Amino acid sequence: DKASINVLSFAEDSVGNIWVGTKNHGLWLLNAVTLTPSMIASNEQVNAVKSIFLKPGQKKWLASATGLFEVIPNRNSGYSIERASFFPEEEKLEDIEVDIEGNIWMATQNNGLKIFFPQSGFLDDLRENFSSARGLLSNRLSQIFQDSRGGIWLGGENGLQYFHGPSQKFNIYPGLSNISDQVRGSTLYGIYEVDNDLLM
Repeated sequence: DKASINVLSFAEDSVGNIWVGTKNHGLWLLNAVTLTPSMIASNEQVNAVKSIFLKPGQKKWLASATGLFEVIPNRNSGYSIERASFFPEEEKLEDIEVDIEGNIWMATQNNGLKIFFPQSGFLDDLRENFSSARGLLSNRLSQIFQDSRGGIWLGGENGLQYFHGPSQKFNIYPGLSNISDQVRGSTLYGIYEVDNDLLM
């Protein structure tokens, strides 16, 4: 029943096609010219697509409730879906971003932040830790955003953090955490940049 399709994510590729991730109907592509929808992956292949990463010249990634998947172009102009071998199979993901060095950042639903470094093959695992400069405000993350300068921002159950690459540590913004008098127990569901300003 297409009327009951629950859309969780969408993204536009370099030629104007719209990719649509759903809760229980897989992954779809809306052709920019014909406006015809076609299924790329069924619900059995990938379930609850929370985030779609599409950037020219880079691999296509899907963050889903059943893990991380790569979308691979086929010779016949179709696509195949393959699970990422470096990522735990049953981990529930909320968002994905690839930084300017090609490292893959993954926000999980309950288990913090994962960062995969392709050059070394190392999968870093960062968790809630208020005593560490590399600790998270919460293990429950919802957003990863890369700004125009290459900085990485994390949004989650307890507010906003910025990862400072050269020092390899997080900067915390108390005005957007649950210990602030301004915002208590806030969960960020979207981070965007307009004219060098962040919108949340």
